[in-house]
Amino acid sequence: VTVALLAGLAHLRGMDLSPAELAAMAHGVELRVGLESGVQDQWAAAHGGIGDIAVDYPGARHTPIEPAPSVLAELDARLVTVYLGRPHSSSQVHEEVIAGFATHDPTVELARLRTAAGRASDALLLGDLDAFGAALVDAHETVRSFHAALVSTAADAVTDVAGRHGASGWKANGAAGDGGTVTVVGPADAARCAAMVAALSTLDGVTVLDLHLSSEGVTVRPA
Repeated sequence: VTVALLAGLAHLRGMDLSPAELAAMAHGVELRVGLESGVQDQWAAAHGGIGDIAVDYPGARHTPIEPAPSVLAELDARLVTVYLGRPHSSSQVHEEVIAGFATHDPTVELARLRTAAGRASDALLLGDLDAFGAALVDAHETVRSFHAALVSTAADAVTDVAGRHGASGWKANGAAGDGGTVTVVGPADAARCAAMVAALSTLDGVTVLDLHLSSEGVTVRPA
């Protein structure tokens, strides 16, 4: 939302900002209002598409990942995003996790997250969506190990249903916590994927969102 707002305001002022500039400005806004904020969400929103984002906080480097068109089409068909019925407070969760680092060195877990991200990137380039899903599960479970509250019972209910219907993988998005969304890589078989979506839709309090991949980042289209 912040990236989009800044893009609109920049357009009104005749400013031509790059995606990197918009991402950095959006991150700066969050810091100035006192939030604990990462940078990857802003970079993803500004650039669009699929990308490998290497973070050197507060900077980042975005490298586009361009799978074959057939892989993109299959990924779009198999990705299912489930809203857990309430937002989460990313800043609050970040603060709790950071506080936990005072008594626990997260070096091993952070290395596992980096490895999972690399595996996910490689899998997309190779067109192996099952391997992509497995990498997401590794990241999901590593995130859980940082703090007990990072993966909620609602998220567990979603992943339990997804697993029973043959999903290849899943991950609680962003800072996770007690709300937000979980993205699932459904089974390759279209009928099984549809059955999984139907089952997810019956869970109390959750909504399966009709989302699709976008090759574009933030774009200003004057009315």
